[in-house]
Parts: sequence; C-alpha cells; structure tokens
Amino acid sequence: MGVYKTLEDVSYQIQQIITDTPASISNVTEWCKKDGCWLKVKAFDMDLSKAFLAELIGIDERDAVEKDAKKVQKVDDGITCQKMVLEIGPEKWKEISKFGVLNKHLNEKDMGILQVAVSIPSMMPTESRCKYLMKLLIRLKEEGFQLN
Repeated sequence: MGVYKTLEDVSYQIQQIITDTPASISNVTEWCKKDGCWLKVKAFDMDLSKAFLAELIGIDERDAVEKDAKKVQKVDDGITCQKMVLEIGPEKWKEISKFGVLNKHLNEKDMGILQVAVSIPSMMPTESRCKYLMKLLIRLKEEGFQLN
C-alpha cells in the first residue's frame, strides 16, 4: 500500500473515531476537545506496512535536512546578493556614493565599502561587503536616493 493510500486509510479511521460521539455529546468539535476522544484515538491500532514506515524519517534526520537546507539557502542568498551588487555596477555605485556624501548619510565604514564597489571589476567586494552594500542602498533609498 502506498504512502498516500495509507494516509487516506488512517485519516478515514480517525474520522470514524472522532465522529462516533457519545450520546451525551452532539457536537463533534466539542468531543474532539475531550480527553475521552483522544484516549480512543490513541488506542486506535492499525498495522502500517514496512514500506510506509520506511518512508517516515526521524526527528534527527529531519533536523539534519532542515539544517542543510538553511546552509544551502544562506549560500544562495550570498550569491544573489553578490550578483545584485555586480549588476548595479560601478557607475551606479559612484552615484550612490556621491548622494551619500553630499547628503552626509555615510560614515567611514560606508565610504570604505563603497570605494570597493566603485572599483568593480578591479576590486571585488566580499559576500559580507555585498550584503552591507545592499543594506546601505536600502538605507539611502529611504533617505531619498533613487536607483534608476
């Protein structure tokens, strides 16, 4: 029996249990909140196939998969950020720098990192500097800079 078929069968059986309310309770949703309902559900025993059980993963494996996915996403985010910085190009970074200096929105760190951006391709900003540049761009847009 396939995974989906097993889930359908188990779901059907659980539905039968929770809709079989005692005579004193007519509202199924109220019955589902009662300990008696949950005791009946816990007592439900259905033989699950080895194939179905093999499809299930443990908590440790799930956590490892999630951790790996977060690592991959972090790398992807870094690459996307670097790509955006490169696509903006050195001429636009010069405009951004000029706007920031003229309007006194830049500190020394900002100016140093912008100096790398205006030197693309002879100098390439690191991933962390690219992230900083994109945050700086957002900040300067909030101060009125318009990126065309």
